Amino acid sequence: MIYKGLNAIRTKAHQKEINLGVLEEKIIMIPKIFKLFLEHFELGKDSLIIDYLFDSKRDIQLPLNGYFFKKGNGFYGVEYFLGLSEILELLENDDSAIFNADGTASLMRIAETTDSGGGGFYLGLNGENADKIYKVSWDGNSEEDDKKLLAHNILEFISGFFSQRNTFNKVAFDNLYKNWGEDFWRVKE
Repeated sequence: MIYKGLNAIRTKAHQKEINLGVLEEKIIMIPKIFKLFLEHFELGKDSLIIDYLFDSKRDIQLPLNGYFFKKGNGFYGVEYFLGLSEILELLENDDSAIFNADGTASLMRIAETTDSGGGGFYLGLNGENADKIYKVSWDGNSEEDDKKLLAHNILEFISGFFSQRNTFNKVAFDNLYKNWGEDFWRVKE
């Protein structure tokens, strides 16, 4: 129930060819390490492994854990990795990239944050920024608050992931069980 690093992300069930041509037409070449990540790991709202607790009183499933990245004094909430179609849609609206003065994309949003300042996690696309991961905040008080280097590549970023139990439920783990075929936990009554 506690996941860390690469164990926190769903791997692709089978190796399938991904077409990055459409994405690369919109920006520039995808950096090498991130391209490998795209080939081997799932993207989208289900990219991170989250355990759910069935609340029989309200007939809903509640997340038992959330994900965070910690670096130094920084503690950042990670919601999920954007899917390729979501990245393309945001790029078309100029809503997921930060551009250089010459109009080329410098950073591209790759993951959503749960932090209150908005923004997200961005991938460096070219030059010395290639493959680097930044936390970009839309509500920063200074340029230093707006963009922070978190990792030199996606694998280093993921190695800093850890799940933390949500504090809204006070259920002891030894009181949880799953029925055969269910993908959620129940509380022993």
